[in-house]
Amino acid sequence: MLLIRRFVLSMLVLSLTSASLYAEANPRLSRDSIDSKELLPTDSADQYRQQINFCRELMNQGNFDGASALLETIYASQPTNSLVINLLMQCYESLQYYAKAEDMIKRQLDLFPSNLNFQVKYAELLAKQGKRDEAAKTYESVITSVDRSNIIRVQAILQSMIANDMDAQALTTIDRLRQDTGISSLFAIQRGA
Repeated sequence: MLLIRRFVLSMLVLSLTSASLYAEANPRLSRDSIDSKELLPTDSADQYRQQINFCRELMNQGNFDGASALLETIYASQPTNSLVINLLMQCYESLQYYAKAEDMIKRQLDLFPSNLNFQVKYAELLAKQGKRDEAAKTYESVITSVDRSNIIRVQAILQSMIANDMDAQALTTIDRLRQDTGISSLFAIQRGA
């Protein structure tokens, strides 16, 4: 067991060291300096893991532009890879590239139209871009598609509305849900009463 731990630790150190050395050699990694043939995932799972780890290291260093450039290359060949999608979304949101994030989520919704996470993320991105009417319609669509008895999901959607300054719609939705269910204390914390 000790031998396995040492091996894993040495591989981790090697991976981080090579990522650090590459980052030092290329401190201002830009989209123009990326050789896409070099970065495309191959049959090697190790190379893929190294690319993902390197992207994470760039993100940890605050180089979201460099990380997003690498992740976009991986995403082009693996458009349904949830890890790549999540990392790329983090980069886009950190860089406030909401239009790019919206395009990516639209593509995911075309592939997975019933995915609640993508639906909510799409509404959030619309709200962040100031597309309030579209965001309201999307949130409404998501709320109506969720089983009312699944309180956890409904609560997550309401919290997303509130976090994205859609307070009035959240309050209206809570009042409607209270009326529909007959439970006057439903979502009391989110409603503030």
